[in-house]
Amino acid sequence: MQSPAFFILPMHMNEAMGPSYLGRILLHWCEKCHVPVLAERCNCGTATRAVPVTPSGDARRAFKEDIESINTIYMNHFGAPLIPSGHIALLNKIPGRDRMEEVVVGVGISGSIRYIPEEQRWEPYPRPEAIAQLTPKKTLCDGR
Repeated sequence: MQSPAFFILPMHMNEAMGPSYLGRILLHWCEKCHVPVLAERCNCGTATRAVPVTPSGDARRAFKEDIESINTIYMNHFGAPLIPSGHIALLNKIPGRDRMEEVVVGVGISGSIRYIPEEQRWEPYPRPEAIAQLTPKKTLCDGR
């Protein structure tokens, strides 16, 4: 007896369907409490805003060590930390050739970090939402 055939369609054959993931992305943010919420309304009664993370939307809390690591990456590259002191941040794994994570601070994705194994280093990718908390201190030239 032959086993049933399974076909995985290449992405170009599945373009009309949009991104593939299971279930809804439930991540929301309460702007009053400044916390992530998995509902459209916070316990305080305030309506929450959806956070547009990349599917699969499996965000986790960034712990102290994660925040220190991310801020070091951004400090080395831009001269300023991405995550302000005392703020809650989330990390969401995103598709990539190697490890890549979105950094959620507040109601938006402030940036991403990507590991480059050939160079054994992390590379930062700030997003427009980072402008609220990131003020770069490094410049391309030193004015000479």
